[in-house]
Amino acid sequence: MKNQLWWSLKGIPDESKIEWYFAIINSDKREIEAILNKIFQRLAPIEEYEDRRGVVNDMAYKLVYFISSKGLGYNGFSGIYRGEIKADKRLYRRTRTGLDGLEEYVIGKMKEQAEMLKCLWNNKS
Repeated sequence: MKNQLWWSLKGIPDESKIEWYFAIINSDKREIEAILNKIFQRLAPIEEYEDRRGVVNDMAYKLVYFISSKGLGYNGFSGIYRGEIKADKRLYRRTRTGLDGLEEYVIGKMKEQAEMLKCLWNNKS
């Protein structure tokens, strides 16, 4: 599985703020924190920060939720992350299970990608 950054956002119209969701998947936990610090610098100040972290098939992940009044603008993720970046509309807080449900989605997606790579690798052998 490759190092990746998944993201999603949802506007809060009455407050002119944005709910941000990030899933940072990387084999190096220190790099995850470095990427997250760059995100915070770009979108600060932030409110209502929550996170989850774990490991799936030797790949660490950190799932982050927070609210900011800032967007990323035209340059987007330049200077934050140079690897694979994906907007994921399914990356959001679940109504009944909240961030736990979102974490289940991320873990499932990571396992699915790892299984696909395993199948591709086996077909090449």
